[in-house]
Amino acid sequence: MTPAPLRPHPFTVAHLRKKYEQDPAIKRQQQRCAKRKEHVRQEQDDVYTLYSLLGVATTLYALACLYVRVAYGV
Repeated sequence: MTPAPLRPHPFTVAHLRKKYEQDPAIKRQQQRCAKRKEHVRQEQDDVYTLYSLLGVATTLYALACLYVRVAYGV
């Protein structure tokens, strides 16, 4: 006597994933999360640009000071 074949459980991972992805509340949360991630990435880019410009300005100031010291013997 052979055992009966196993039926797939109604709450398989694929079923739950499909149900999870179709949930409108989950979709809204994922959209909010994506917007927040984009906002944070943009802020990080802005900070990186600001510090890059600060580094360039500091370097130019140091070169100008060095030029004045060498040119005028200050």
